[in-house]
Amino acid sequence: HQGELYKPHYDVGSACDFIENLVMGRRHVTMLIYLNDLEPPNWDGVTDVGGTTSFPELNMAIRPKAGTALVFNDCHDDGEMDYRTLHGGEPPTHPDVVKYAINVWVRAQSFYMGKAAKHGGGLNAQVAGGGESPGE
Repeated sequence: HQGELYKPHYDVGSACDFIENLVMGRRHVTMLIYLNDLEPPNWDGVTDVGGTTSFPELNMAIRPKAGTALVFNDCHDDGEMDYRTLHGGEPPTHPDVVKYAINVWVRAQSFYMGKAAKHGGGLNAQVAGGGESPGE
């Protein structure tokens, strides 16, 4: 919605994901799937409605287009964080514009429901009941 944003951040890991990072490893790849267009409509000369995904370190902004995905590596090949991946969601600037997207992360380790549940791994592990992983 107009004025809503997601401040620039890194997806590699943060304090709020501590348990997830402990259990599944850091996020190595980010995929942002855009569910709707944010093309400027023909409203009284409006040419920009905001809502881009910005990369301040790269001086780049991606305009969402329905059915497309933005995919980037959060880490270098050696596993170290790539600081160029600092990114954020810019706010839509028009009151009739809403941005819809889905985040997908590929992590460093496999996710086993039982292992996650043992570490307090969140709602998904608790709802699914968490089976044991092979070898545990």
